[in-house]
Amino acid sequence: MPEPIVLVISECNQTDSCKIINDIRNCPPEDNVCEINGKTGYKHSISSKYYQTDVVLYPFPASDVLSECNENFLELIEGVLIYFNPSNREFLDKLESYANFIDERGIELGILLCERVFDDSKDGVTYKEAKKFSRLLDLIELNPDNPADGEPQGGYDEVHVALRNTIWSNISMSGDENKSGTVKKSSDLSEKEIEDKLADFEKLLTQAVNFRSNTADLGRNERLLYAQQFADAFESIFGVESDEDGDDDEDASASSYQKFE
Repeated sequence: MPEPIVLVISECNQTDSCKIINDIRNCPPEDNVCEINGKTGYKHSISSKYYQTDVVLYPFPASDVLSECNENFLELIEGVLIYFNPSNREFLDKLESYANFIDERGIELGILLCERVFDDSKDGVTYKEAKKFSRLLDLIELNPDNPADGEPQGGYDEVHVALRNTIWSNISMSGDENKSGTVKKSSDLSEKEIEDKLADFEKLLTQAVNFRSNTADLGRNERLLYAQQFADAFESIFGVESDEDGDDDEDASASSYQKFE
C-alpha cells in the first residue's frame, strides 16, 4: 500500500517547506527520500503504542492550485500542514480555501503552523482568527507565549504528537510482545465470556467504521481523545492481562468500554 502523503506548504517567503520537513524529521535531508510526480518526497517513520507506519512529507508550493492535481495524487493526501507568517494578515484570505480543500477531500489531519500568533489584530494574525476553522485546521505555535498549565506546549513535539495520533490508512498495529503479563487464551474463557467479547468487538467495529462521521464536528484534541478511548477499549478486549491482577483487569476492561460507549 502506498504511503499516505502529508502536504507541507509554506506561506512564508522566509521559510520554505523543506526547512519545515527537515525540522520535523530531524535527520539528513537526503535520507529516506522518494519521488512522487517528479518531485522529491521525504519519508517519515511514525511509531506509537498502537501502530507503526511511514508517511511521506511532501513539499507543495503555495503558488500551485491543489484542486488541479491529478486524482491519483489527491487520493493519497491524508494530511496538510501549512506554515504561515503571522505578521502577514493577507494569509487569512487563503485560510478558507485550505479549509474547504481539507473538508471536501475528507482529510483527517490539518495543521496551521507558525512561530507565535498575536494578541492584537493590529500586529498580525490573532489566535481567534487562526482558529476560525479549528474543526479542520488546528493551530500549533512553535514558540508560544507563556502557555498556561495544561495547555499544549507547542513546538515540533506537538507536531509529532499530532502525527502519532492520526489514524493513517497504512497502519501496522504494534504487537504485544514487549508487554508484561500474559494474554488470556480463548480456551480459558467461558462461553459467556466469549459471547460478551464478540459482542463488544462487534460494537467496536461499528465505531471504527463510523469513526470519521462521529468525529467530523470535533476539534483535533477532541478527536485525539475519542481515538484514545477507542484504542483503550480495543486493548481492554484483546490486550494483556496481568497474572496477578486478572480480576482487576476484567473490571477495567468493562469500565473502559462503557466509558467509550
